Amino acid sequence: MISCLFPATLVYGNSISITPKLVNVSVNSDIELTATYDGAILESFWYRGNTLLFQYLYSGNQVIYQQTWDPRISLQRVPGENLEVLYINNSNIQDTGTYTASVWFSGASAPTAVSASVTVEDLPVIQAGPADLNITLSNNATFRCQATGVPPITGYQWFFNDTLLTSSSHHVIQGPTLIIVSVTLADVGYYKCLVSNQVGDSMSNQAFLTVLPQKHVELQTVSNTVMVGGSITVLASIVGQPSATTWYFNAQPLYTFLYKGNNSTGIALSRNDRITFKQSGNPGDYIEEMKIDNAVFSDAGTYSLQVIFLKGGFTQRLINYELVVTGPPQITAVPQNTSIFDGETLRLSCKAISVPAQTNITWNYDGQPIDLMNNRYSILPDNTLQIIDVQLTDAGVYSCVVINSIGSSPNVSAWVTVN
Repeated sequence: MISCLFPATLVYGNSISITPKLVNVSVNSDIELTATYDGAILESFWYRGNTLLFQYLYSGNQVIYQQTWDPRISLQRVPGENLEVLYINNSNIQDTGTYTASVWFSGASAPTAVSASVTVEDLPVIQAGPADLNITLSNNATFRCQATGVPPITGYQWFFNDTLLTSSSHHVIQGPTLIIVSVTLADVGYYKCLVSNQVGDSMSNQAFLTVLPQKHVELQTVSNTVMVGGSITVLASIVGQPSATTWYFNAQPLYTFLYKGNNSTGIALSRNDRITFKQSGNPGDYIEEMKIDNAVFSDAGTYSLQVIFLKGGFTQRLINYELVVTGPPQITAVPQNTSIFDGETLRLSCKAISVPAQTNITWNYDGQPIDLMNNRYSILPDNTLQIIDVQLTDAGVYSCVVINSIGSSPNVSAWVTVN
């Protein structure tokens, strides 16, 4: 719906008016603003706020310079009349603002300007809905719902598993914020907010609340993939008072922390200078960190953290973390210099480890690709080059390169002598 206020009269002699002066429309509506001039015009400008939209030169060829590249917005001059019409098609919230038509009249010492106010109304826009939470039993959980609206937001409602919540000592509703005081297992479930203005309502996404036991372990790492040569850090949050923790790689112990009171002692159980461990935090809320530097393919596998709690009864927690190491292929079995008799079968190895999987292998002979159309030559599934019925002319240098989607292996080669 559009509501407009029109001026009653026009003032003649270097004057300008704009209609309508007040515009209120629903989103996706079309808008027209008409500027009427009286006087000899040299140049006109259209602005939204301080942003120049159009510049119109009346001298010469009367050219419109478009300063905005929004295809929805256009300017048209009515031939034979001192009229300019600004069109805004398929309006959106960003079109809200003050629009100004400014004119330089011939002989004037300053431009003459007039403005119109445009408001585009829409349902509330939820910019950030509530996020999933992991909260320890008896602690508070806080959900937030960030929204804007034109017209302004008039209210927020919160739902738990599709049931409307009312503010209480347990569910404290403060507009866009919901605080659940001292969470219990009964609070586990989905939460969402409904935001309202005079146009209507918008519903947020759902967020899930997980209530954790008072003794628990949680990984906080954001990735399980690292490139060869790169570094990766795995963080573990430990809530409760552990007596000991142990890190493992493929079931082999790497490092242990022994806790006593507010202190901890770290003990290395295997030697690897590229993998380091450290502990931080406060009693009852610890962070343990494992960092792998200069990663290699053999670092890929299962890392585990075992946490033993004694205080409050014996409890054991075990969490696993799968690490993937990616990179260009690495040759694990290079071709060997070989002396062979003619008529025999030659096999040259070029085995490689490749994550992601190899996409190609290239074998060269004296710097040129081997002609696999020759039935004597073949590449076996394990990348081995096989040459049957070797001939004296097969003597020379053979090299191979393995390729995947990340890159290629170094070029490795071997001499072959045929007797």
